[in-house]
Amino acid sequence: MRSIALFCIWFFCCSPNSLQAQDSHNSIDIAHYSFALSVTDLSNEVNITANLHLNRRDIKAPVYLDLVGKGTDGKGMLVTTVNTVSSNQPLRFVQEKERLVITIPSSLDRDSSLDLVISYNGLSSPTTGQTADTTGW
Repeated sequence: MRSIALFCIWFFCCSPNSLQAQDSHNSIDIAHYSFALSVTDLSNEVNITANLHLNRRDIKAPVYLDLVGKGTDGKGMLVTTVNTVSSNQPLRFVQEKERLVITIPSSLDRDSSLDLVISYNGLSSPTTGQTADTTGW
């Protein structure tokens, strides 16, 4: 149990795989976020659901979030769904190597705030220069 708690602290503070609450294009301000994390003793895979409340500065711009995608070594995160909270409407998204790009449909363009649920999973990998324990976290 202690190793899971330590992993959670490392994952959300130090991991390059965590979803960053920043937008380098300054089109959004993430006012609130929460993460639900699921891990098992059977594998090193982690399943994450991120709930984000966004205030959009540019309602026509896509939403850009930093998230390390799954690499050839199998480590990294794979986004499975992006939905709106209000209508549970799935949104189009593209996961690039280190970025998630979410397209906001024109039906939601008039809303300056938006609540999203993003589900993703994968294997975490240590950042460069950090020591990993034997589990690979």
